[in-house]
Amino acid sequence: MNVRLSFAIASAAVALGACGTQQLDTAEAEKTIADRLGQQAGTKVTINCPDDVEIKKGDTFECEAKARNDTAKVKVTQLDDEGNVRWRVE
Repeated sequence: MNVRLSFAIASAAVALGACGTQQLDTAEAEKTIADRLGQQAGTKVTINCPDDVEIKKGDTFECEAKARNDTAKVKVTQLDDEGNVRWRVE
């Protein structure tokens, strides 16, 4: 059975990053996105985001979502310089 991730979620916001650092906590983003998509898809979802993402308002990066035999791109947009992001499955 294929799991369709492409329409599983429109967007969400999470706070990432630690005080005084310039790198986004992408491990936390992976966990948050995987948890939310997994709940919506009804199956385990794994997310792979780049490790080295600088915190910068307006910047975007892509992660990959996998569930069973389905894969999808997840576009992550940084909302501010504090590590808050919005993401959506494309």
